[in-house]
Amino acid sequence: MKNPEQFLSELKSAGLLRVLRDVECLPGGMARLADGREAVNLASNDYLGLAHHPSLAEAFSRAVRDEGVGAMASRLVTGTRREHSCLEEALAALKGTEAAVSFSSGYATSLGVIASIADREDTVLMDKLSHASLIDGARLSGVRLSTFLHNDMESLRKKLQHLRDANPSGGILVVTESVFSMDGD
Repeated sequence: MKNPEQFLSELKSAGLLRVLRDVECLPGGMARLADGREAVNLASNDYLGLAHHPSLAEAFSRAVRDEGVGAMASRLVTGTRREHSCLEEALAALKGTEAAVSFSSGYATSLGVIASIADREDTVLMDKLSHASLIDGARLSGVRLSTFLHNDMESLRKKLQHLRDANPSGGILVVTESVFSMDGD
């Protein structure tokens, strides 16, 4: 096992030492760096540019004022708050579906959705550059996991055929992203 100081020194020498940097999030997907420079923030998760929208800020402030800031426990333990039910009803109406369910994070979504759709007899076929939360969701659900080359439909077609031939009775769930969060594809 390496000495921690030696390991950090080696990382620094190789230009691989990561450090936390202070940034200020600005409207429009921008960020102000500690040295005052502004940069486009491509990793903000504010894909729609709504993080600083005045009506959302007011709604958030009103909810904090009226409902407090406590997260409570799991919905299964303490029940579902009215706000969650209203959100899910609005999402279902927007999408024209019978119902909708919200998750607390993208990670929780990846874990919950993949496990609820696929079982141990199935295979999840995933884009090779899918987010780590999707990979975790597949692995933790106990399914077989296979990948295809990034954004390569011919690779996907070949893998699908191979998986169908190898396990004709098993289901195949194809998983990919709309915007690949690590590189923006």
